[in-house]
Amino acid sequence: MQKLSLPVFSSSKSYSTCVEGITDDDLRASYEADAYLIEGASIEYTGKAGVAELYAIPALNTKDNEHVVGSLTKAQLTKLYSYYMVKKYPARNIYDEIKASANGKCPFCGGIGQPFTLDHYLPKANYPQFSVLPMNLVPSCRDCNTGKGTGIALASGQQVLHPYFEDDCFYLEKWITAKIIHSDPITIEFYVDPPNTWSSNFKERALAHFNSFDLASRFSVQVGDEIAMLNHQRSTIMRNYTTEIFKQHLNSVVEGAPFINHWRAVMYSGLFADDEFCSIV
Repeated sequence: MQKLSLPVFSSSKSYSTCVEGITDDDLRASYEADAYLIEGASIEYTGKAGVAELYAIPALNTKDNEHVVGSLTKAQLTKLYSYYMVKKYPARNIYDEIKASANGKCPFCGGIGQPFTLDHYLPKANYPQFSVLPMNLVPSCRDCNTGKGTGIALASGQQVLHPYFEDDCFYLEKWITAKIIHSDPITIEFYVDPPNTWSSNFKERALAHFNSFDLASRFSVQVGDEIAMLNHQRSTIMRNYTTEIFKQHLNSVVEGAPFINHWRAVMYSGLFADDEFCSIV
């Protein structure tokens, strides 16, 4: 929904900073010995992410005590994030800076929620080798983090959008549409309607993202108060507006929205296109 710049921290910097927080010399040495393998995994991640093929990296179904990267177990790799990055300095600084890079707007839902944590795009439970890889860590609100869960994409079209890597069309072209339901009160339904020029894969991924984060219902929650306010304005301070002037007002809101697929932009675009709504006085 919102594109983010790649984290400024390299894979090796993030990993070594987490390892730096380990006080046990022997344990720290075991992490350091396999650092080159972690770097190799990060190179694979970058290559697959750049062509939207992260689904092709096999998920690991291993027990916590099984070795997954060199001598390092799944538990050791996931703890590198949950303890040495989240709870301990100096790596906590990396965590905080990545989270702050979203400027208080969750990129998965387009800013409905505020990031409170980092989401592992590829879940650490199945991809522990990427547990502290900065480009696998995405600022996320609570709803998006829990809603996405630990589901594994088995095909390209099942992948949700990756805020660091996606094609610009997902951010610059309109692919979410609003339908006005003339009930009492008026309601709005949101759905995916990508451009016809998009590939079938892009269309599938837009739908996968929309459904995975339950954006239809979450957008609908946002519009209730907005519709009530707009109806009040239309019957009071805007009661003398012609249909054309009222449409100009609606379009100004669309143009002032943060981005083209923001819920407010989509909502007002739908209202603008609905002659029945615009003619109400």
